[in-house]
Amino acid sequence: MRHQPSLLSVYRALTLAASIAAYPAAGKGPPGGAASRFGRYPKVYVPDTAGPRLWLHASSVGEAEAARPLFDALALRFPRAAFVVSTGTSHGFERAEALFEGAATVVPAPLDFPRSVKNALDSFHPHALILLETELWPNWIMEAAKRGCAVALVNGRISARSVGRYVALKSLFAPVFERMSVFSMIAAEDAARIRKMGAPKNLIRISGNAKYDALDEKARRGPDEGVKRLLGDLGGPVFVAGSTRTGEEEAACFAFSRMLAEFPAARLILAPRHVERASAVESVLHSFGLSFDRLSDLSASGRPFSAPALLVDRMGPLFSLYWASDFAFLGGSLVPKGGHNVLEPAAWAKPVLFGPHTEDFSEAASLLEKTGGGIRVKSAGELASAALDLCRNPRHAELMGQKARKALFAHQGAADRHAQAVADVLNKPV
Repeated sequence: MRHQPSLLSVYRALTLAASIAAYPAAGKGPPGGAASRFGRYPKVYVPDTAGPRLWLHASSVGEAEAARPLFDALALRFPRAAFVVSTGTSHGFERAEALFEGAATVVPAPLDFPRSVKNALDSFHPHALILLETELWPNWIMEAAKRGCAVALVNGRISARSVGRYVALKSLFAPVFERMSVFSMIAAEDAARIRKMGAPKNLIRISGNAKYDALDEKARRGPDEGVKRLLGDLGGPVFVAGSTRTGEEEAACFAFSRMLAEFPAARLILAPRHVERASAVESVLHSFGLSFDRLSDLSASGRPFSAPALLVDRMGPLFSLYWASDFAFLGGSLVPKGGHNVLEPAAWAKPVLFGPHTEDFSEAASLLEKTGGGIRVKSAGELASAALDLCRNPRHAELMGQKARKALFAHQGAADRHAQAVADVLNKPV
């Protein structure tokens, strides 16, 4: 009877074929640029120290920001370490360059092609490859482990929506997971899900969410000065609806229209999760008869925000915009998208409103509810009622914000625990 090839073998064969097809177009070019995705980096300086070489990989902007407190915690444990940080998106790369300037070498991540990951590992020879959240790349992991490099998943997260797909691919991931050193997960649910995917039980830890450590550090640095200048004096109650998805802008505009009827000086700052949807969001604002400024126009002209509403049509400033709010709504939660980081406004001591779908941030959302720092709403009507109540009772809103910030403090220390998981692996006797 003919033996069926494993799913991992099929994956490796397919990625090899894809790399052979793609390599002539970009991989043979000069180092850097497109060739970086094939692991062909320009000559970069990585200090040759007596400490370990540690490679941190983050997907995009949010993960890069979570990597910074993890980096700090690792640097305390390994003061002579040399660091490389990679990201999978252009926005993530730009953010990582700003976050790690002078502290680490920042490069684009290699594509998960056999030749690409070999080239990348040849460039830096890391002692540990530290992957954040769900960055599980079979070829990269297997090649690193083959070279004796410890491979760690930190701030590990497996969403309820994706676990079914991952479990269906268990025969792909299980042999990869056997070559990894530790799985330092955010919450018990994440630990249970990655166990279902085939991770060895004895390698799984629960350490919390390092993104919350990053939020406190960002808030301590204060809001972006450019944002402060553009916002000017906002006057009446300010409602920020952040990371909204299709269908949620209507709810935010409905709530704001109710606010305007009672508080004519009120302001709305509306930030869709994906800025390429800005034209669709403009249509929603028009349908409610709301005049608005575009953040890109204000940035170009230098004039301050003066309309009732502000449409955030560029990446980057949302966290600082929460600073300007009296209360905030976190999108992806009235529609079934799993929610977004409900503790971002809490870092500025702002009350947080969110919908029923907060699976990706369930522990933080539940804690906000229990401590009185957040309100869960189920509809546009409930969102409007909650917003009006906060406008009518500013002292209550202020107390809610203080409770929200206390909820953030309850989640501190995760980066240190994830760093310790990596340190335990590196310090383990061979």
